[in-house]
Amino acid sequence: MAPAPSRSASRSELRALWRKEWQSELRSRHGLLAATLFGFLAVVALTMPASTERLTPAVASAQLAVVVLFSVMIAVPRLFLTEDEQGTLDTLRLWADPGAIFLAKALMGMVLCIGQALLMGGAFFILTNATVTQPLIALAGLVAYGAALAATVGMASALVPGAQNRWLIALVISLPLCLPVVVFGTGVMAAALGSQKETSGWLTVGVLLVTAVATLVLGTFSTRAIWRLR
Repeated sequence: MAPAPSRSASRSELRALWRKEWQSELRSRHGLLAATLFGFLAVVALTMPASTERLTPAVASAQLAVVVLFSVMIAVPRLFLTEDEQGTLDTLRLWADPGAIFLAKALMGMVLCIGQALLMGGAFFILTNATVTQPLIALAGLVAYGAALAATVGMASALVPGAQNRWLIALVISLPLCLPVVVFGTGVMAAALGSQKETSGWLTVGVLLVTAVATLVLGTFSTRAIWRLR
């Protein structure tokens, strides 16, 4: 029986996979640019009514949460499914642990989606002239919400490589899994806009962060189990 990989070896493997994902994003930025462009267009479309009337905190927070959700659902699945379509994912599985592959891709998705959430959140608040009464909660909430969504969509995307209509299946699996995250994301944005208590906002930020970490752990084990069956 082959010896189990050491912790230092696992970390080295994860770092190598992370560098690969980073270099891939630097070489081909069209997917990220498309997701970001979609997010900004959605922000502009949703904020057009705000040019004549001010949105309530409840409506504004829900709109922002939905915009970030759809942007994430464009950006994250391609990290898994593009390589699957190109046939390079099977090659990657020959020398790397499936759990480490998932972690590297999911963490890259988190970085990208947190950046997108911050950019779109800033644009949304500016275009709607929204009064952010709790800026720290808004900042922390966008970070936590983007991370939780990226982890959830990443876990769903990691389950479908090799399937027909894999892109559609990934979206169908992702939507119900993301609904609780969207509810919490709406709540934390509502707290940032002053319609909920500050303590409630920070509690929701904590729930989103715990959700992100728990989803990463669950995704690591589920990906390892499912990919080894292929």
